[in-house]
Amino acid sequence: MDPLTNVLHYAISYINSSSPDARDRSTSSDDDGDDDGESSEMDDHGLPLPTNLRQLQQYSLAAMICLLQQVRPNLSRGDAMWCLLMSDLHVGRAAAIEIPAPPPPPHAAAAADSRVGGGDAAPPALPASFCRLHDSGGWEEVDGEFEIEIPKGLDLNPSMKSLLRRNVAMFAAGFRANSGSVRPVCHPPAPSVVVEEEEEEETDIVESVLRRLEEMSIGEEAEEEKAKKKEVIVNLAKQVKELEVQVKERREWAQKKALQAAKKLSADLSELKLLRIEREENRKVKEGNQMLEDTTMKRLSEMEVALRKASGQVDRANAAMRKLEAENAEIRAEMEASKLSESESKVIHSEITRRVRRQEKKIAAAERINDAMSKEVKEMRQRFASVHQQIRLVQEAQKEAEVKWKQEIRAKELAIVQVEEERRARGAAEVNVKRTHEALRRKIEIDFQRHKDDIQRLKQELSRLNASIESTPQDHVVRALSAVDVASLIPPLETNTRMLNGSQQLQDSLQSEVSQDRKCLICKKNEVAVVFLPCAHQVICFNCSEDNKKAKTSCQCCGVPIKQRIHVFGARS
Repeated sequence: MDPLTNVLHYAISYINSSSPDARDRSTSSDDDGDDDGESSEMDDHGLPLPTNLRQLQQYSLAAMICLLQQVRPNLSRGDAMWCLLMSDLHVGRAAAIEIPAPPPPPHAAAAADSRVGGGDAAPPALPASFCRLHDSGGWEEVDGEFEIEIPKGLDLNPSMKSLLRRNVAMFAAGFRANSGSVRPVCHPPAPSVVVEEEEEEETDIVESVLRRLEEMSIGEEAEEEKAKKKEVIVNLAKQVKELEVQVKERREWAQKKALQAAKKLSADLSELKLLRIEREENRKVKEGNQMLEDTTMKRLSEMEVALRKASGQVDRANAAMRKLEAENAEIRAEMEASKLSESESKVIHSEITRRVRRQEKKIAAAERINDAMSKEVKEMRQRFASVHQQIRLVQEAQKEAEVKWKQEIRAKELAIVQVEEERRARGAAEVNVKRTHEALRRKIEIDFQRHKDDIQRLKQELSRLNASIESTPQDHVVRALSAVDVASLIPPLETNTRMLNGSQQLQDSLQSEVSQDRKCLICKKNEVAVVFLPCAHQVICFNCSEDNKKAKTSCQCCGVPIKQRIHVFGARS
């Protein structure tokens, strides 16, 4: 039996049959270690249901051992448990494990069975009916072949059921082939030393298996599972909070994108409306041209019909003329006959004369009608030619209108492109001008601060010189009074006078030098007040800049071409 199917079957039965109070009681009894009680509840097949996870584990282990012993009857209970442990409780791999050694001695097998039966980890004794297949799932041997029964609680579709049956059939065929190839090996009798060593090895194997079974603890696993579940719940709560934050951020992002899309859609709708208006105007123009062409073609068809009618009338007139000519020929023949036969009566002659006159009148009338019809035909031809000329002019006008319309569209597109280019150029120019103004402003501020620092330094130097000049006479006077030498007062006074004059000259020279640096290079009178760009030199005054704006286009200091002149107002302006 598949252990997963067995555990699933008992878990579903336990969940469906146990109430919350009973589950709490069973959990508390499991924590207290009361594992010896037996459940009074029975499943649908008359088997006792486990009351806790420990009993469920014991029943599952007993079912796997029973199944393995049914598949391989030559295995003992200890060997079956050892095979399950070596295959990680996988029945298919455990059935394929070979045990080449002979079965252990009776006393060792009895001791192992007694230890397995008396330990806490040993599964309880189950009836033989426990290993049969249940209606909810399993497999059974029918006519020498294994047939899988799908558990009803899994609710699998037909394709999954067929795939499961096919996999089970393949596993059963492979297992039968392996079991057919494996046969118990009969070893020849060996010396007693070899037998004792094999018995000791088997005893050690059984003791290690039983020790592993005794070390199994359901309670610790349950506590570890609870701790793992709590940790999983905490992690899931953190993930839920993070997902809520992400959902909020994505919702805000989606709202922003929706607003952007709405703005773009409104702009596209306005543009679409303009395009539709333009298309409607073009359609109206085309419809007007089509209507004009239709009316012209209608008039042309009417004129063609009239021309056909006139041509028919002319043909009929020509036929009448030919008929009259034939009659005239007959009359002339009759006149010739009458001339030849002068003996005829005057009545016939007069009648013939009347008939001749009548026929002559008819011929004259027919000739007049023919002339009139010829004139009408000429007029109709002239009108037809004029209509053709009008049609040609209309078609040429239509073509010219289409060409103009295309040229206007092309000009409009070029104008839009030029406007965009001018807008970009203007933006770039504004950025360059702002950058230039900012650089110039910084340079002016730096120059102004530098000149201000120079002036402050010169003022401090001047005050220091004045202080030294003022302190020098006092020292000399004190020295002179202390020495009581009047004659020695004259040289210090002259020295002080020279020092005072020198300091005054130094101050004047410094002031003249400072003012000389700010003088215009052209007039040498006014202070500089114009900054050249891009070199940023400030060397001439405003009046000289205005006078030489057209004559001089390069900087007087460095010779760089001047692109812009800026009138500044500094500390002395």
